[in-house]
Amino acid sequence: MTINPLDSRKDRHEHLFKQDEKLRFRAEARCCKLFALWIAEQLDMEKTLATSYAEQIVALNMEGPGFDKILAKAHQDLTAQEVEISDHLLDAHLAKFARQALEQVKEEVLHLEEDDTLIA
Repeated sequence: MTINPLDSRKDRHEHLFKQDEKLRFRAEARCCKLFALWIAEQLDMEKTLATSYAEQIVALNMEGPGFDKILAKAHQDLTAQEVEISDHLLDAHLAKFARQALEQVKEEVLHLEEDDTLIA
């Protein structure tokens, strides 16, 4: 039985697509966590409360695409505690955390791949 080169190529592309989606998912969740922890710091939350807040923000982000819900929640929470941070600054921090999260997740994947290579 011969393997069709087109099927093999298609399988590789599907595998890469799935891996890319997993990477994006992990990076987005990490971004939300970093952003939430920064918001918690602005709100002077203690560590355990900040961790719980971050979990809530990550879960909120899972409800739909984009960051609109978490930005609205952050703005609402900051306003409730009379902490003034502009929407521009919130957006800038979210973008910074998105870059950081992607780099962190990529680095973790590289380390896992290196470990797999060493074991093989």
